[in-house]
Amino acid sequence: MEEYKAITKMEAEILRMGCNMYNGGADSCGVLTSGGTESILLAMLAYREAGLKKGINKPNVVLSNTAHAAFDKAGFLF
Repeated sequence: MEEYKAITKMEAEILRMGCNMYNGGADSCGVLTSGGTESILLAMLAYREAGLKKGINKPNVVLSNTAHAAFDKAGFLF
């Protein structure tokens, strides 16, 4: 959309800086999120999918009792 061109460009620049910082190649990519819960949910989903590809069907998440509530939410959803 026309009104989001500047934001889209900014997101792409931020992601490229992060990829470069961690020595990602030209084909590396990332996701920009807007908050803690969303970030945790997307990370947990990505790790679950990566684990499934490796044959991990019942993953375990080890957390302290002070961990963000989004980890419980991700465990329930995914």
